[in-house]
Amino acid sequence: MLARVIAALPEVVLLSETNPRSSALYSGYMNPVVQVRKWSPELALRISTFDEHELGYPLRFGELLECLYSAAEKLSLNLVVRDFNYVDFIGIPFVWPVPNDSSLDLAVAGRFCVSPIVVVRHPADQLASLRSHRAIHANLTAEHYLKSYFTFLSAMKGAPLFRYEDIVTDPQVYFPQICSHLGLRWDLNALERFASIDKITGNPEGSKESVIREPRKTDAALLADEELSRFGAYSELLIEMGYSA
Repeated sequence: MLARVIAALPEVVLLSETNPRSSALYSGYMNPVVQVRKWSPELALRISTFDEHELGYPLRFGELLECLYSAAEKLSLNLVVRDFNYVDFIGIPFVWPVPNDSSLDLAVAGRFCVSPIVVVRHPADQLASLRSHRAIHANLTAEHYLKSYFTFLSAMKGAPLFRYEDIVTDPQVYFPQICSHLGLRWDLNALERFASIDKITGNPEGSKESVIREPRKTDAALLADEELSRFGAYSELLIEMGYSA
């Protein structure tokens, strides 16, 4: 939902759920070269020298971002990257051992002064959502998820944090704030245009939603909450993220 609204802004080109470590996942679905060829053909020529299979190397990924940024700037567009940091901080089963650092940060180091934000969701809902992926379902334990979450929050310290539940409850308040942190010009019409945005990765069901609203609590989320509650660190995590323990 968030990415669809951002992509609906008139001066934005969005790379969706991508970073060096995710660029080869799901048959290139999260690969920026593949996405640009498919969704932003006006920029494709500028990156024609890049091979989609080389972007697992952060240095090359950073060079690609530089080319895209330059091309977007000439078209008066802002480049926004939706990071897929699951592979960086949780990893299982795609990456082992877990790196515990941001591969996107490695790619942009020395090239950009980024304007990051962090969007979080209630940990139990997030764990249930992650487990809806077949490859993750049987492999991601509540204990590993908790440890990974603290590592992620520590790495992202200092970035403005927004809670998904707040955004969907009052999008007209929170989206202007998000855009301000990202250096984007907010356009209220994006809340209507987002329903037609399909140049995005993510849950296919979510991409069909035309109304911004908080989804119902699922049985899987309730089960995840029970699992997480067995660990004392869960209460600490909820408090750190501003949720009721």
